[in-house]
Amino acid sequence: MKGRPAPAWLLAPVEVTARTVRVGDILVVAGAYRAVEDLRAVGCERRHLLFVDGSTLVIGPEPLPVLRPQTPHQLVTRSPRLSGWRP
Repeated sequence: MKGRPAPAWLLAPVEVTARTVRVGDILVVAGAYRAVEDLRAVGCERRHLLFVDGSTLVIGPEPLPVLRPQTPHQLVTRSPRLSGWRP
């Protein structure tokens, strides 16, 4: 079957805080990669994260490095027309 291939997902390194963490972000906790499945606000500037494997973590306002799944379209930093890229 001809057609467009499905977009690949790339993991972009970003820093997040309790305010900016999202479902789907991947954190390294105790040497293991864990994907955020659900999150809830806990008090001021803190979030309780539930990971896919069932473990939990509470994070605060300090920045944490995470990997965020993104498509190549989200990573384009200049105009597709100028770069010669075609969807």
